[in-house]
Amino acid sequence: MKKSVEYYLGLPYSVELRREPDEGWFVHVREWPGCMSQADTAEEALANIQEVIPLWLEGALESNYEIPEPRGADEYSGRFMVRVPRSLHRSLAELAEREAVSLNSLVNLALAALVGQERQEAPQARAVLRPDFAGAATRLAPARPAKTRKLDAVNEEKPVYNTAPTGKYAPLQMHLIGMSHSEGRAQLSFAEIERIIGDKLPSSAHNHRAWWSNHADSHVQARAWLEAGWEVDSVDQGAQTVCFRRK
Repeated sequence: MKKSVEYYLGLPYSVELRREPDEGWFVHVREWPGCMSQADTAEEALANIQEVIPLWLEGALESNYEIPEPRGADEYSGRFMVRVPRSLHRSLAELAEREAVSLNSLVNLALAALVGQERQEAPQARAVLRPDFAGAATRLAPARPAKTRKLDAVNEEKPVYNTAPTGKYAPLQMHLIGMSHSEGRAQLSFAEIERIIGDKLPSSAHNHRAWWSNHADSHVQARAWLEAGWEVDSVDQGAQTVCFRRK
């Protein structure tokens, strides 16, 4: 049976929040490639990702993308093989002998110290949260005016793909490809798009501007217009129209 958005929302996925120099806060779901957002404050970044997650899941399910599930602790055996230069192996063995510990214990202590150092270097700049992360941002950063780069219909990133998308929104791509090159803009109503694709648009297309983002990594439908050489310029959800422009 096909799993639902609600099923995936109930999983213990990891939301990683980190501060980027001069770029505010970046947040993404570690298990789901392209499910991400960014804002000037940690609070707004977390609010944004809560909007993005159901949209990303909806698009992934529509395109039959195999959504990765979180890996449990029991999937890690506590054993792994590492190849090192002979000279390093020798140095480690000699150090272990001087410290009167086993080589295994020495390497364990060194790795634990390295992980601990990374966490201590910037304790306020990075965090991995679980689905119940609401309010966590207040513990990560001091309050400041929220000048947030909110999710919008237009995203400046223009991904390039080597293969054309298939599926529900492929007819929209073909429609845009077939438009005259003399036309630099194209306005379509939501009803026209539904006639083109032969199906209803999801409710998020009517209610969330983020659904029309030009970010195809987190919005599968965006591949249809981006691959056709177009991008969303503006959306009027009151009038139920979207304006595309040539890239």
